[in-house]
Amino acid sequence: MTSIKTQLPFDYYAVPICKPENLQYKPENLGEVLRGDRIVNTLYDIKMAENKGCTILCAAKTLTAEESTKLTKLISDEYHVHMVIDNLPVATTFELEGKKQYDHGFKLGFGFDKDFYLNNHLKMTLKYHSYDKITFRVVGFEAETRSVARDAVGTKEGSNTCSFTSERPAGQVILPGKENSVLLTYEVKWEASEVVWASRWDTYLAMSDVQIHWFAIVNSVVIVLFLSGGDIGGNRLEVGTWRCVQASPEGLALDCICWIWCADFLHGGDHISVCYAWYVITRKSRESDDSHDFSLCLHGTATLYPGVISIDCFILNFFIWGQHSSGAVPFTTMLALMCMWLGISTPLVFLGYYFGFRKYPYEHPVRTNQIPRQVPEQPWFISPIPSNLLAGILPFGAVFIELFFILSDYHWWWRSFFMSGSCSIYVFFYAVFYFVTKLEIEDFVPGLLYFGYTCIMVLSFWLLTGTVGFYATYIFIRHIYAAVKID
Repeated sequence: MTSIKTQLPFDYYAVPICKPENLQYKPENLGEVLRGDRIVNTLYDIKMAENKGCTILCAAKTLTAEESTKLTKLISDEYHVHMVIDNLPVATTFELEGKKQYDHGFKLGFGFDKDFYLNNHLKMTLKYHSYDKITFRVVGFEAETRSVARDAVGTKEGSNTCSFTSERPAGQVILPGKENSVLLTYEVKWEASEVVWASRWDTYLAMSDVQIHWFAIVNSVVIVLFLSGGDIGGNRLEVGTWRCVQASPEGLALDCICWIWCADFLHGGDHISVCYAWYVITRKSRESDDSHDFSLCLHGTATLYPGVISIDCFILNFFIWGQHSSGAVPFTTMLALMCMWLGISTPLVFLGYYFGFRKYPYEHPVRTNQIPRQVPEQPWFISPIPSNLLAGILPFGAVFIELFFILSDYHWWWRSFFMSGSCSIYVFFYAVFYFVTKLEIEDFVPGLLYFGYTCIMVLSFWLLTGTVGFYATYIFIRHIYAAVKID
């Protein structure tokens, strides 16, 4: 069960209603465990192409006062239940501007006039496609919920079938802090469909905000055209200053660390191969500079970024454990992640540096000055802090558009990195704005999780955009200096 209000997933049997005697949890991959998914069996009895009328799921359950309070809390937080049949998730349908839209999962319950109602009746509509009247494949899974009071459900002795005493029965009210008798029922309806099995996910992937995406695309194109417009007169005035930008930067070791860990953010699924390739490339970049802080660059690459992320997630995980949420990473999974970091990622760092040192370094097209030149006095808006803030405004409008400035300053390495990555500042501001205006999170732990994961996202986005901006600047600098003779 998930909620957009708390961001804390819970096990389906957080409130033990109709809980099987033998729970069977499906094995999941590492990503599903980290996401908080827990796929477990239920008592629903469904057979292919066999309709079912109103059926009792299990005997009536009397909730304790504590369980009733917990259930009303879950309903108040707008939790959705997620079910899976044949690896196809359940969806509920609704009308939006005359078009049928889909929403993942179904509501656990709803609140009305200070009362809490449990959706205890589930009508499942399963769609199937038959190729030869022998082979049947599930191509759709929809659900419609209903709240029916316990005394409005008629049962037959010795049978699990049921019926409603009226067409519009009263709802199942859950009183917090008191005992409540709950009965879960369901019905199944099968429908033939022309949708083939290969296209069964199309309805789930349909987007309802196409106009917004088109606006984003047009916005990105406008920004590209705006940034592509060159001022020829300004370029002629600056031709005498950029020729002098040929000295070594400071703090290159930390810069190398930032470039490398961007690779993990770009290609998370190919962590091992991408890290290996980037370590070799970065070692060549590192060797092209004639400084000697090799140990700092090596150990920083292996520990800085993954260490920050690990500490952040480890602290957040303690709070998730305290809420008894299924989103808490099990201790064994944490050990597996630690082994992957120390046993796979870290050795690859050292291996990458070893092979990188055996390669010839990149050769700069010009000779590096040993004595730093005096940087000309610059306007206030060109100073590091204002320029970094201003440079991030346009990329924030189209996050995949790189923005870099070539200034008359031999610290351009860090300038190019910080300016390109400064749009992450606006991403963080927007995340705060979204939290205040859109989300209805009131509890401390969900808010802590939101900002904790937001900081991880902003840090990773900063490394990503900063690395893209640096390499774009670096390639551009190499080309212009290779074509110009420096006196």
